[in-house]
Amino acid sequence: MTSIPKFLGTLLLILTASVLGADTGLMSQAEQSLNRRDYTNAIAVLNQLVNADVKNSRAYFLRGKAYSALNKPDQALMNYNTAIKLTPKNPALYQNRGLEMFKTGYFKKSVEDFDQFLRLVPAQKPYHWQRGIALYYAGDFEEGKKQFELHQTVNPNDVENSIWHFLCAARSGSLEQARSKMIPIDNDSRVPMMAIYGLFKGMQSREDVLRQIEGRKDSGSHAVFYAHLYLGLFEKLKGNIDQARTHFREASRFSQEMELMGDIADIEFKVLSDPSAAPSKFPKK
Repeated sequence: MTSIPKFLGTLLLILTASVLGADTGLMSQAEQSLNRRDYTNAIAVLNQLVNADVKNSRAYFLRGKAYSALNKPDQALMNYNTAIKLTPKNPALYQNRGLEMFKTGYFKKSVEDFDQFLRLVPAQKPYHWQRGIALYYAGDFEEGKKQFELHQTVNPNDVENSIWHFLCAARSGSLEQARSKMIPIDNDSRVPMMAIYGLFKGMQSREDVLRQIEGRKDSGSHAVFYAHLYLGLFEKLKGNIDQARTHFREASRFSQEMELMGDIADIEFKVLSDPSAAPSKFPKK
């Protein structure tokens, strides 16, 4: 999927800045450290801010983001929870906590946070594809289909939206029914998206997708990631678990760069490697 639309990202930044508190010298240092991905230093600075003011919601929010980037979900969620108690009407907090809930396998809670985000900014619902993916993993396939159908109205040439709608339809019906109702996509210019669309449509093969990423490797990490992520989802849908696990492992090589989509690759690879690690409603095929 594409990332949060630019204007939505801007909205979140404005809301975060206005509701979570005014900037200070220390806050500026923390933000600069986050931008440099120096998360350890950011946390050290934010600790000073929290120690000086235990009601500094913005500091908790940013510290949650830093812990999330360091893959420390318990600390991230603790900070988001505190920030929400202090400023319960800030949508940015629910969006970020929803993403963290998804990463840790709390899919239903992720949906709940995204729903709260949308209660605060309802105009963003058509753009919220992350909610659709969380619904899929929470097992609410019909509602997931509706979310992707709504997203199609604002993002009409996104193969990924069509694929996730397809996956919801296949889980709530059959592969044949899902293909017959697949959202048509004419021109997603990203490599290898149209080959992936053809694969799920039944018109192209796994080899057709792999040919498009030949020679790319690290230099074409986005294309390689998406090829293996969707090949993994396709093979899993077909019941080819060994092949699916191989593709998810390859996608996981680039997962840190891919936000929620990277989380999907990591979760799928972890669960297919150790089924006992699966959340209770994790899709088994």
